[in-house]
Amino acid sequence: MFYFTCFNVEDPDDPSVGLLNGELAIPGNLLRQEVFEPVVNQVRSLFWSLYFGSDHLRPLDPMALPDRPGHRFD
Repeated sequence: MFYFTCFNVEDPDDPSVGLLNGELAIPGNLLRQEVFEPVVNQVRSLFWSLYFGSDHLRPLDPMALPDRPGHRFD
């Protein structure tokens, strides 16, 4: 469980939304699925679109690159 301090909260306790003593409690798996994975996927997608959309980038070592969607370096 991860706890985040909430400021300017009218009611510091609302267990129905995970608010306890002015802190928002979010389970780690939910935080990963709903926050971190979408952000990481967007950054990877942006990286690959920039990488393949530019003729001015220097060659990169494939071992240092994250996997491209649908492609793995063997």
